[in-house]
Amino acid sequence: MTHDPVILPLDLPDLDQACRMVERLGEAVSWYKIGPVLYLESGRELVAWLKKRDKRIFLDMKFHDIPNTVEHACAAAARLGLDLVTIHLSGGRPMIRAARKGVEGTASRLLGVSVLTSTDEKTLREDMGVGRSPEAHVHALVALGLEAGVHGIVCSPAETAGLRERFGKGWLIVNPGIRDASDPPDDQKRTATAREAMDRGADHLVIGRPILTAPDPVAKVASIRAGLR
Repeated sequence: MTHDPVILPLDLPDLDQACRMVERLGEAVSWYKIGPVLYLESGRELVAWLKKRDKRIFLDMKFHDIPNTVEHACAAAARLGLDLVTIHLSGGRPMIRAARKGVEGTASRLLGVSVLTSTDEKTLREDMGVGRSPEAHVHALVALGLEAGVHGIVCSPAETAGLRERFGKGWLIVNPGIRDASDPPDDQKRTATAREAMDRGADHLVIGRPILTAPDPVAKVASIRAGLR
């Protein structure tokens, strides 16, 4: 399958709205991300519906629990035939290794979430007790994740170039926080355009509200892809 960088998060309240959006987009989008809200609403039904339409699926639950629980959660996700599954790297080395064991021998790829794009230095310092910058914290978590066996990571575009330079290629980088100059930032604090993110070394771009709220979502996707050529 040809590489497609664009991933649309189905951040919609129910199955009916999600399916209508996918049908509206048709062949314009091949990758969809499912988060906890929609998965808890109708996850298995939606996964089966998307797979019948040959869509690629990114389950973004950010598993973060004791190693045994995370291993079995990742194994269950792999049995559903999901393409990408997330854990939170702050769970530590034993948890990350257990998660990798859960997807071993399957087509599912494990992504480690580093620092959320809604988190800035003030939040890290004052709310989480982390005495380093978001970039330094991301680098520390990514080093841990790659050593412990993740196939790739989720980080903001701000850290992507530095991570590629330090850790090289052969692993996936997924960037949320993608906004064109004309798009409102919403609650994202470390953003970039699609072109900037790809130039820095991203493999996939998670682009949600700019597409979901566009008057013509298909035209918005086409505009994003045109900017990547």
